[in-house]
Amino acid sequence: MKKYIVIMTVSSIVLSLFGCGEMAKPRKRADSGESMSQSVRDAVRDADGSRLDELDFSYTDRKHRFSFKYSGDWMTKESDKDLRVYLPNDEGKTGGGVIAIEVYPHAPNLMKETKEDMENVHKEVDPDYSIIKFEKIKFDGEDCLYYMASLTTHEIHCTETRYCFNYKNQCFVLTFRVYQGYEVKYTPYFDAVLKSFKK
Repeated sequence: MKKYIVIMTVSSIVLSLFGCGEMAKPRKRADSGESMSQSVRDAVRDADGSRLDELDFSYTDRKHRFSFKYSGDWMTKESDKDLRVYLPNDEGKTGGGVIAIEVYPHAPNLMKETKEDMENVHKEVDPDYSIIKFEKIKFDGEDCLYYMASLTTHEIHCTETRYCFNYKNQCFVLTFRVYQGYEVKYTPYFDAVLKSFKK
């Protein structure tokens, strides 16, 4: 469990730095003032995959052998450890949402983790971190730890969803973070990206 705690702590620190920087093009104004209520989550879940045809670019990681689709309007940044996709806010800067796909070279026993374990790990970085949904599910045939949480970064409320699973002795962490006011705009796209993910 200690290895996994280190993974999640580092991941939280990295993601907490998201939200600054310029995008290449100006963006249209997004829907704002919406909160991620249960009814909104239900609505976007009902529309699962409806944005898939709008994802016009594909990314393939040959080293870790996975691929997914994304929009050409989003900015990607690749490192040795992860891939980040930045979704724009109203001003065309990063801050509308973030997708991060991290791969770690070991596979902890995710199914032993509890909601309290995960919440405590994240609270080391953000004391307001609160898990609002926690499940152990199957994702593409693999045991998967899935949770949704509420948090604050750069004094902005965010909703975050994570899918953590092991595959071929590696740990994959897929994180989808949407900033307050952009839930309705971006959550259906997160679902479409997830649906397009292949390993």
